[in-house]
Amino acid sequence: MKRLTLIDRFKEICCKGADPFFSIYVTTYKDKPYIRECLESLARQGLSEKDFELIISNDASNDGTVEVVNEFIRENPNLNIKFFINEKNLGVSESRNKAIEMSKGKYIVPMDGDDYLNDNALKGIMKLIKETDADLVLPKIVKFYESDVDEFDRPSGETIDIDIDVNKINQLKGEDFFSTLRSRGVRLGQSILSKKLIEENGLKFENTLCEDDIFTLKAYLVCQNPKIYYKPYYNYRKRKGSRSRQNIKGIVEKKLDLSIEALRLINDHPNYTNLLHIFSQGYYEYAQDFMKRLNCVDRFIIRNDFKKRLKPAAKLRTHIPTEKIKLPQHAAI
Repeated sequence: MKRLTLIDRFKEICCKGADPFFSIYVTTYKDKPYIRECLESLARQGLSEKDFELIISNDASNDGTVEVVNEFIRENPNLNIKFFINEKNLGVSESRNKAIEMSKGKYIVPMDGDDYLNDNALKGIMKLIKETDADLVLPKIVKFYESDVDEFDRPSGETIDIDIDVNKINQLKGEDFFSTLRSRGVRLGQSILSKKLIEENGLKFENTLCEDDIFTLKAYLVCQNPKIYYKPYYNYRKRKGSRSRQNIKGIVEKKLDLSIEALRLINDHPNYTNLLHIFSQGYYEYAQDFMKRLNCVDRFIIRNDFKKRLKPAAKLRTHIPTEKIKLPQHAAI
């Protein structure tokens, strides 16, 4: 057995119990072709080994993802990596909640196993957080597709490069911050949250389709010091054929649920009335665009059910027609 020197013992004592700055959790399911690219990008963030931990979950997939992850762990013994495998498929929400519970970091960074980060992006975000004490950071996201275009004929590599004054926006708080970003067309998502914010407000992912929407919206409503990091950060892969016909129906129903839920949240968050109306409208229009892909029977059933469930929130709605539901152009949130 190797004897520890006095310096080794001192380092062990100092480092023991020290929490990393970031906990990066990666949820995987049948991601064998992509997971190595994802993990290697996380190792190129310009951070010291003590600044972050990786928490990787595999949701009982048997396509070889586990073997690739284990190989990466063997090749990087210096990294702080926790890897757990669900005995049965639990869904992404359960895996995310479990990873957050296991995390030791001050800030939680979400990742999907088929996406990747730009080099040194988290180093820049760490600098922003330390300078501003942000409890939520909205980074810039680029979407790319396995084919040249997606289901809406939008080109791969789509991003919204809008001329905005980041310094001025980062001086805003609450509804003004998020409403300004939405009005400028800036895509909101994949937020980096302080673990304190998550724990104090009991934020959890629900086990349903579009599970991240309501989690993210509730985080917006309770955060105290949001900031935007408007530099290349997250590359979001849209995999070909990822939505089946059944999933499209589920997505329509869930987005309509979210449209109503956003209105109901006004009761608890009246200072965010305008923002919640904006989100409700976005969810509604998103659902209507996908509804065009359903057969006439499914559309009729969904529309009538939606009208009935909308009535309790009628006093809060300002944008959803109950008599005639139109099919507007795509307006994804």
